[in-house]
Amino acid sequence: MEIFKDWKRKETLACQKVTLASSSSTDKRDRDTPSKTPRTIKKPRKSMELRSRSSVTEVIINYENKDKRIICQSDVSGIVENLAKRNFVRVGNLISRHRELMEDLKSSVLDIVEDECKKLCNPQHHFMMWRASAHDLQTFSFTELFEDLKRLSPFIFSIIAKMAKDSLPHICTAASVALRGRDPRLSALAYYVDTVLLYGGAKKAVFQRLAKLGISTNHQSAVGKQKELAQNTKPPVFSLKNLESYLSSQVTNRSDQEKTSMSEGTSQSSTGEPTKQPNEVVDALDVYTFSTLSDEDMADLGVVPLSVPAVPSASVPSTYSIVFDNLDFFIRTHHQSTNLTNKSIHWIHHMCVIDRIPSLHLANTKPANSLSDYDLGKSLPGPHTQACMRREFVVLGSRILTSYLEVLKPFASAVVHHIPHLYSDEMAQPSTHFPLGLLFKNENQTGDLVDVFQHIQKETYNEYSNLAKAQPAEKERFPCREPGCTRMFIYRKARDNHEANVHSLDSSTSSVTEPTSLTVSVDYKKEHTEAQLSFGFLLLNFLDAVKEGDGERLMRLYKVALLIFKTYGHSQYAYSTLLLTVQTNATLSPRLAHSLTWNRFWNGRGGKGRNIPLDLHLEHLNNFLKTFLKNKGPNLTEDAADRVSRSVGVLKTVMDTTDKELQVYRPSGIHNPADMERDILTLLDVFNRAELFQHQPGRHFSAFPDFERNIISKLNFKDLWQWMRSKLKEFRALPL
Repeated sequence: MEIFKDWKRKETLACQKVTLASSSSTDKRDRDTPSKTPRTIKKPRKSMELRSRSSVTEVIINYENKDKRIICQSDVSGIVENLAKRNFVRVGNLISRHRELMEDLKSSVLDIVEDECKKLCNPQHHFMMWRASAHDLQTFSFTELFEDLKRLSPFIFSIIAKMAKDSLPHICTAASVALRGRDPRLSALAYYVDTVLLYGGAKKAVFQRLAKLGISTNHQSAVGKQKELAQNTKPPVFSLKNLESYLSSQVTNRSDQEKTSMSEGTSQSSTGEPTKQPNEVVDALDVYTFSTLSDEDMADLGVVPLSVPAVPSASVPSTYSIVFDNLDFFIRTHHQSTNLTNKSIHWIHHMCVIDRIPSLHLANTKPANSLSDYDLGKSLPGPHTQACMRREFVVLGSRILTSYLEVLKPFASAVVHHIPHLYSDEMAQPSTHFPLGLLFKNENQTGDLVDVFQHIQKETYNEYSNLAKAQPAEKERFPCREPGCTRMFIYRKARDNHEANVHSLDSSTSSVTEPTSLTVSVDYKKEHTEAQLSFGFLLLNFLDAVKEGDGERLMRLYKVALLIFKTYGHSQYAYSTLLLTVQTNATLSPRLAHSLTWNRFWNGRGGKGRNIPLDLHLEHLNNFLKTFLKNKGPNLTEDAADRVSRSVGVLKTVMDTTDKELQVYRPSGIHNPADMERDILTLLDVFNRAELFQHQPGRHFSAFPDFERNIISKLNFKDLWQWMRSKLKEFRALPL
């Protein structure tokens, strides 16, 4: 009976549990949907209280006379026990949970912070934030500031790094702002922020508020730093000029020393015999035995060559070039009046560029050749120019074919990507420049341009001009063109008569015309296609010569460009090109001609194929400078413009360096065209279907039915010759 009652009681309890479970699930289904309002944020948990310990911790101190026993209280017994076990992590956790002990520990921590702050604020420790001079700002680096904080204040650094999650720019900025509250002279980072604000056109009110926060300096300090930067641009140029004059004096002294040594080398000794020089003594030794032994024999004897360290050669001082270009922009006045109107600014921006190709080894005393004996063939392309262009066209064509034709792409690695020249390695080095500021002159006005040259040449232009005018004008003489004849004539007609009568030379320039019957066999479609192809290769060759910094190739191509300019009526371009070729071959000294040929390119980052023209680099600086100038609006003055222009080089260097560290990438300025592979393949298919490269007589395009392959076929060479000779007469009267 008892067993039955027990079983019934268990069944009743089981049924009750099932009923409760079903009712609870029903209640969950019947209750309302919770609202979508956010739940209240739970309060942070309080630090855990120290648990009461059942064990007793006792400390025994052994003195010399007696032992002392101390029973630790329960709130510190765990700290003492783990400290004895050298479990320092546990000790730190227990101390942080002990309120009284933590309060006393804070004062010690603050003492550590105070000591490290005093160390940072002491100039003797060379903390980077102290280095705020014009020279130091050029080498400002977030990485170096980061390392200085870690070295001089490891405890403060660890706290800020933990807060900033080890972010380098945030650590440096937070430390700079905090330390400027203690000592405002720690302003290296603040001056960098000033540069960014000035570049962005921030107003004085922005500087005032950010200076109160310790992020930047005030506007007056920022402008004062710009003045300091502007004043430090002159010494490098002056030092280069001093080095150049010093080298010239050294060359003179070296020649005198060589003369002296030659006279001493032939002096007699006290015995009446000539004194032997060290080299002569060495030559007199019997070294024949050693010279007959091979390297293997010397190794068997245990004799190895000495490793003599290479003696560094004396570095030749670098020369420099002055580059200038116009800077034009427009300033609008908000409230115009008779006194305040819109301004059209026309100034000149110039800079000094260090020459990467040395030229001091060449003579600089007189012109390379005389204009009276100048050979016009030096300004025109010859067989050598054509052979070089053919070789360069092959290289350029191979690049195009292996880039777009799928069949030839496997051979892309065998293509010459950089055509070598005499100074390929030097042109792969980065360039150096020093901004010289603005000249408030208009280069489109002759008087202002003369003032610019007077400023650049240190008031020597007028003296040179007067000297050139004082020289008697040389009359043009015409030599006989018969090989071996040395006769000279004052008049061309007399020369022509002499050549015709004595040497039977015909000076007539009758043009040769093709018979009209042959024009039917000309395929003008093919001629036009080949003309386009040759002209395209010529333009590609120009661009490639600039990228490689190949001045010699560029001068060769200018000779071809002279013919094209003259053919299509571009007289000013033809005149400038002829003047350039005459200067490099005749009127300039060998040193200046060599420098003009090679030192005309700029390489910003270094590397082969990364050169641009010098004037294009100056245009980039103009664009950077205009950003600062335009932000001043109508308040722009010449003093402010001069200050900014002289410091623009340092400002750009600081921003470029820090942008690289902060990974702030700006557009490089290179215009990357869209992928042209599909268009090129389409054109190739059109050329194949039209058979433009196959000769089919009688074909022509309706727009230009008689377009010849030779793009200079319409050039009158007799007129070209007379034009070049007339310009040579003008050049003789000019101080070139």
